[in-house]
Amino acid sequence: MVLAFLPVSQTAWAKHAQAKHHKKNLKGSESRIYELPGVVIHEREGKRRRNINRIDRDELVRWDAKSVADALGLLPALQVTTGRRGEYTFYLRGFDQRQVKVLIDGAPAYVPYDGQLDLNMVPSEIVDHVTVVNGPGSVLYGPDGLGGVINIVTRKPGNGPAAEVMLEKGRAGGLRLHGFHTYRTGPVAWLVHGGLERSQGFFLSSSFKPTRSEDGGLRNNSDKGAYDLGTGVRVHLAKGHELLARANYIKANRGVPPSTTDTRLRFWRFTDWEYSNFSLGHHGRYSNALDMDELLYGALFDNLLDSFDNADYTTQTTKKAFHSWYHDRSVGGRIRLRYSWVKTPWGPTLFRLWLSSQYDYHGETWKTNGTRTYHRMLITVGPEVQARFSRRWLMLAGVQADVEVPGQGQDVRLGLGPMLSVRFRPVERMALQVTVARRTRFPTLRERFSGALGVRIPDPGLHPEHAWHFGLDYSWRPLRMLNLQVSAFDAEVGDLIEDVPLGNGKDQLQNIGKARMLGVSTYFEIRPWHWLYFNAGYTFLLARRTDRMQNARLQYRPAHKAVFNLVARPGTWISASMCLVIVGPRPYQDPETLKWGRLGTYYVWNARVEFRPVSTVSLWIAAQNMLDMNYQTQYGFPASGWQVWVGLRAAYPRLSNLRTRY
Repeated sequence: MVLAFLPVSQTAWAKHAQAKHHKKNLKGSESRIYELPGVVIHEREGKRRRNINRIDRDELVRWDAKSVADALGLLPALQVTTGRRGEYTFYLRGFDQRQVKVLIDGAPAYVPYDGQLDLNMVPSEIVDHVTVVNGPGSVLYGPDGLGGVINIVTRKPGNGPAAEVMLEKGRAGGLRLHGFHTYRTGPVAWLVHGGLERSQGFFLSSSFKPTRSEDGGLRNNSDKGAYDLGTGVRVHLAKGHELLARANYIKANRGVPPSTTDTRLRFWRFTDWEYSNFSLGHHGRYSNALDMDELLYGALFDNLLDSFDNADYTTQTTKKAFHSWYHDRSVGGRIRLRYSWVKTPWGPTLFRLWLSSQYDYHGETWKTNGTRTYHRMLITVGPEVQARFSRRWLMLAGVQADVEVPGQGQDVRLGLGPMLSVRFRPVERMALQVTVARRTRFPTLRERFSGALGVRIPDPGLHPEHAWHFGLDYSWRPLRMLNLQVSAFDAEVGDLIEDVPLGNGKDQLQNIGKARMLGVSTYFEIRPWHWLYFNAGYTFLLARRTDRMQNARLQYRPAHKAVFNLVARPGTWISASMCLVIVGPRPYQDPETLKWGRLGTYYVWNARVEFRPVSTVSLWIAAQNMLDMNYQTQYGFPASGWQVWVGLRAAYPRLSNLRTRY
């Protein structure tokens, strides 16, 4: 795929005009200007480029994704699983969610205590697009991006319909309702949105065999209730300067379905789950060569987890019952600077610099054990240089220096991440790229200090994990309607953090492991007619420990995953889409017996048909897991059986698109 990095245009309004100008001048290709953290990308020939997937808003709607987690599960390089607390987590090319940098509007989005955020709680209706970077793509993302980056960008002030209402109804009392408003007057644009979600739970597959803790039908303790609110304001201050403020709030309560296999049953509920974030950013262009932006952000996480005596979920009198409040705070800021030289002896050159600082805090209050607090500071410096030597050759080189300052008397930890990437274009519409990079991830506060209800020995001296990445990427677009891509990747992980049994039912997390994530990804898309589109992706992954006499597979990482998408729009009033996901076998370790087993291959077939009787109203029916397959993404936690949703969306009228930096 053809790729070029461009300096930032003067304002969001100017960028929109520039995008139109480029589109007119690129014959036989599509053009789009959009932004990743620290990088402005001019992308030709579609939305997908080397190791990067961009899920636009129309795709979120087409896939009928209820949340960000739903959308991520339909990408071949990502495997979404359900954890023991009912949280949705994922693996990206073998790296778990704690090892992947997750951002919302360019700011880190994870609970400081355990290093991850349940993306099933982030509704798709507030999202404009999601960008997934597989492996290292730049040093300008901040700390802890060991395996890649996921950037979630919420809807923008002044972009979209002036008013929109969405209503969707499904099985088991499922209800989704969302409203959105945006407007622009003069130099000011704003938006407000809000929504709610209700469900009694989800039905299991009809082929599920009842167990001691689950009788089938409606999944035990799988109910959910949530609502969200958000706002944003964008102000064009002066020529070349823009200000953007955003805030989002999500509040929920939900049950935690018990394991269908454990003999020690857990009766847990998130009685209260709250997440709020805010950000204030400024972008300024000071000359044709220099521009800079600054961002201040904060995130607050509060959740109340209750453990009850039995399946009635009413009493808390036994020893296994508890009442725990977790309060997590994350605040920080970053500065990005870009300076370009057009006339150099070798060719156009762009220098970028990232400076960021972030403070993480965790406090927990237990009914019986009192209050505990932990905190740390993360500082990152990342210079990067990009040089184009000719029409065929482009080089990107940089280094990322991360510093962790623990607040519990621990030693300061350092992480150094050099990166070198070279791209060669032998002919038009063909590109070959080689990348070598090193990344670091610091242990979470939970990994260092958690006692796991008395069964784990804390290890405050844990060292950061690190990984060397080696990538080879090839893309070819022989025809405008056809696109082919192949990526080979190899990540060598050191100081892997793993559980070590200590006897007497105790364990400890220690830096004892080494691992290797080796694989190949392929992608194919074809658009034979303007109304018909097909794409397919496949990832082969070999994720294993390499520090043992015999190589051991890492659990829940499938060796094979394939995704097929078909979209047809035979008329302006009707469209249909289909998605088939095939996931191969996954090894797992029984948490009670420590014996290894294997989860079998499963297939998920989804489809959606949309009708548009008038231009401002759309009606649809969507079916998920139409095969009603009984499968589980994690041992003991079966997924939903077939589901059917019907919905309506009304929007009046649509404003012209405005593009923003943040």
